[in-house]
Amino acid sequence: MNDFKPTICKCFPLYLDAFIGLCAFKDCPSVKKDYTVENYSNELQYLLDMYEFWVSYYRNLIDKHRRGV
Repeated sequence: MNDFKPTICKCFPLYLDAFIGLCAFKDCPSVKKDYTVENYSNELQYLLDMYEFWVSYYRNLIDKHRRGV
């Protein structure tokens, strides 16, 4: 990830895996050694905000499609 998208890696060293839950890109330079929710509270909030935006976006598209809009 860091080789391809270093900016994203630094801003969002965390991701949510559908089967595992919260994960970190350990090769990213911004990953902290002590990997706890408390140490990542700001980054985790930004990540959740981003996911909520995309979930809402796609829900709206699906709803429009189902209504035939």
